[in-house]
Order: sequence, then C-alpha cells, then structure tokens
Amino acid sequence: MKTKRILLYFLFLWTAAAHAQTRQDTLRTYAREGWKAYIRHNPQKAEQQWRTALQYGRNDTVAYNLAQALALQGRHAEALEQYERTARQTRSDSIRYRARNNAGDYYFQAKKYQKALEAYRNALRANPKDEILRKKYAYTKKLLEKQKKNQKNKQNKKNKNNQNNKNNKNNKNNKNNKDNKNQDNKNDKNGKDKQKNKNGQNDKQNKDKNKNDKGKGNKDNKDKNKQGNKDNKDQNKQGDKNKKDQKNKGNKDQDKQNQNQQNQNQQGNKDKQNKQQPGDQGRQKNQSGREGQGKQLKRPSKLSPEETRYLLNALKNKENQTLRKIRWQKGKGARRKQEKDW
Repeated sequence: MKTKRILLYFLFLWTAAAHAQTRQDTLRTYAREGWKAYIRHNPQKAEQQWRTALQYGRNDTVAYNLAQALALQGRHAEALEQYERTARQTRSDSIRYRARNNAGDYYFQAKKYQKALEAYRNALRANPKDEILRKKYAYTKKLLEKQKKNQKNKQNKKNKNNQNNKNNKNNKNNKNNKDNKNQDNKNDKNGKDKQKNKNGQNDKQNKDKNKNDKGKGNKDNKDKNKQGNKDNKDQNKQGDKNKKDQKNKGNKDQDKQNQNQQNQNQQGNKDKQNKQQPGDQGRQKNQSGREGQGKQLKRPSKLSPEETRYLLNALKNKENQTLRKIRWQKGKGARRKQEKDW
C-alpha cells in the first residue's frame, strides 16, 4: 500500500514535469518565432507571437520584447504601460534597468519631467554605472526645476491677473455703486425740485383760481348790483309812469265828474228858472252861482277814494324808493370795502 502511494506520487511529478517542460518548450518556440519576425522588421507578427508565448508562462525577456514591438508600431501609450508592468514584475535588474530607462525617455518626450526623473532614478538604482543615464537624470532634474519655476511664475502671474481683475471688478462695482448713489441723489433732488415746483405751481394756480374766483365773485356782485340798480330804476320809472297815469286818470275822472255835476246843476237851475219869475231867476242864478262857487271852494278839502288811493300808492312808492336807495348805498359801501381789502 505504501509502495503504491509512492509510485503514484512519482508518476504525478513526472507528468507535471513533462507538462511543464512541454509548456516551456512551447513558450520558447513562440518566443523564437517572434524574435525572427522582429528582426525581419515585422513588429505586428512579433507582437502576436510574443503574446502567444506569454500565455504559456511568464518570461521577462518576452514581456520586454513585447513592449519594444509596440513602441516600433508607434503605440507609445501601450508600450509605456508594458514597460511599467515589466519593470514591476521582473526580478532581473538588467530588464528593470532597460524598462525604466525606456519609460523615462517616453516621459521626457512628453515633457513629464517629474515622472521621467523618477523613472531615471529607478533605472540608476538597477544600474548605477550608466553615466549616460546619470547625465539624463541631471538634465531632467534641471528642466524640472525650470519647469516648476515657470509654472510658479505663471501661477503668480495668473493670480496677479485674477487679483487685478477682481480689484478692477470691485473698483468698477464701487464706481457703479457711487454713480448709482449719485444718480439716486440726483433723482431725489430732481424729484424734490419737481415736487417743489409742482407745489409752487399748484399754490400759484390755487392763488390765481382764488383771485379769479374772487374777481369773478366781485364782478358778479357788481353786475348783480348793477342789475339790481337797473331793475330798481326801471321799477321806479314804471312806478312814476303808473303814478302819472293814475294821476292823469284820476284828474280825468274828476273833471268828468265835475262836468257831469255842473251839467246836472245847470239843467236843474234851468228848469227852476223856467218855473220862477225873472227876478227869482236872477236870485236863483246868483244863489246857484254862489253855491256852485262854495262847493267848488269846499271840494279841495275833501278827497275822493281814487285820490286817496293815489296818494297812498305815491307814499308807498316813495318809501320803497328810499329803502332801495339806502340798500344800494350800503351795498356800494361793502363793495368798496371788499375791493379795498382785496
């Protein structure tokens, strides 16, 4: 039983060794084919053969050659990535040195001096005796310092420009605020002046309106008084006319009445004379003449109703005329006082 286990163990080791040998042989085969293609300036076929070889195991030389084939094709980003991967994974200082050196050259061409300097430093650690690499390292360090200085100056200039722009913007804002404030003050002043002018204009208009209203009122009062005086004058004129007409009518009626009375007396005397004697007629005539004369002398002492009404109307009209004259005098005095006050 123990012998059987030992046999099985040796069989497994032999099989694994044979399989590993087979994989290594296959890897070497593809690596050789890739190298042949690379020498014949066929990097595409070399890349294909080397990638196939790496599927059968890790080989630092094949990995570095793959990066070289990619660089020859102009695929620099992929080549740089392959150089970095190979430098990390390899245990060979020679391959690490070459991989870091080539990676540093790519960074230097891209003006990434900080990464180039780090790649050259790692390459010098793998091969400190390379004087060319040391010079590249020193030159890259000098360019890096210059680049940092330029970047610092550029940053300072940018910051200064930003600060100047900020100051200019602040100054502009302050100026705008000052202008806006001055404009607001000017607008306030103009508004106050405008309001003051408007108030003054309104006061003037009110004053002119009051003056016009007062003048119009005085004119209306004057016209009204003038009209009243005219009406009073017309009324007085009409009263005088009515009085005169009434007087003429009364006189006419009195004359008519006297004439009728006289005719009646004359007719009575005539009839009586016809009945009496001639002497009696003379006495009667004289007597009637004296009676008529007495009656004529006594008549003025007695007033007829028409004369009484006429006299009463005349007194009333005279009284009304006197009252209107007094009122007119008072109104005239008030107007003069108002005109004087105004």
